[in-house]
Amino acid sequence: TVIVATDVCETSLENLRANAAANQIAVCAVDSPGAGGQHVSLAVGVWDAAGGQASVRRLSLDFGIDPRTLTHVVGGDVMYHGFDGASGVANEGLASTLAALLAVNPHLKITLLLVD
Repeated sequence: TVIVATDVCETSLENLRANAAANQIAVCAVDSPGAGGQHVSLAVGVWDAAGGQASVRRLSLDFGIDPRTLTHVVGGDVMYHGFDGASGVANEGLASTLAALLAVNPHLKITLLLVD
């Protein structure tokens, strides 16, 4: 099992790495999620999930992850009013990224925890 954990906040990623180490889960580079031959491995990297199709392309280009091979997306975030692209903000928003992921992988299971 390979788990890829991403965030735009390096402090959050450091906390995630510390929790994984405390629970004896192997952490490897995001560009080689299977490294170490562990039954469960965790790849950690910076990824902005609010870029729509550009964010989906980054999975392949920057991380070597084919979005068609993903089985689950589990996300948690604070959502701000107007931060969905409708307000003219430069990013396309999380909804656009999830739609782009589903376009290439319609069987993807998505679970979100959102706070406004």
